[in-house]
Amino acid sequence: MYNGPGLSVVLSNVVHQPFGNGVPGAVTHTPVNGGTDDLEQFNSSVTGDVSINGGPAIPVAGTAPVTVQVSGYSPGATGTFSTEMLQLDLSLGGGIMVRESPTLPSIGQTTITPIGGGNFHIDSFFDVFTELSLDGGNTWIPSQGPTHVDLVAPEPASVTLLGLGLAGVLGYGWRRRSGISR
Repeated sequence: MYNGPGLSVVLSNVVHQPFGNGVPGAVTHTPVNGGTDDLEQFNSSVTGDVSINGGPAIPVAGTAPVTVQVSGYSPGATGTFSTEMLQLDLSLGGGIMVRESPTLPSIGQTTITPIGGGNFHIDSFFDVFTELSLDGGNTWIPSQGPTHVDLVAPEPASVTLLGLGLAGVLGYGWRRRSGISR
């Protein structure tokens, strides 16, 4: 939710999927911090609804380049990893843009657990601070707190998905838990 003088904008039913459109090699992995962390860059698709000043919800869709840093992770690893979304630049058309805040950390965690047979159980979330622009990026309105985003994925996640990298799995079916930021 974004509020300003005479302006209330609510983004709801947000679905962020799939990173890299499920294309192998679409996620770029770059070791950082001496190889102890993994910087992952990819494109994703986002759909949802937007309501302005209490008006009817209007469907929106766009694509977004995304950058995530995963601490202590290298492709193929299992365990629990601290994550931070460093970039999300979503253009929804008509001058409407949403970005991950460049000044507030959007942190989360991912746990990858082997369940046998080359399959894995994956739990993940982010608390994402966003900003909204209604004028093509000339001015930005900060959200009122972070938006909690959980991974929603089919079970079991296959080793093939894991091979796409942590980011490729994180984005598969992200859904905003509620229609209003908390």
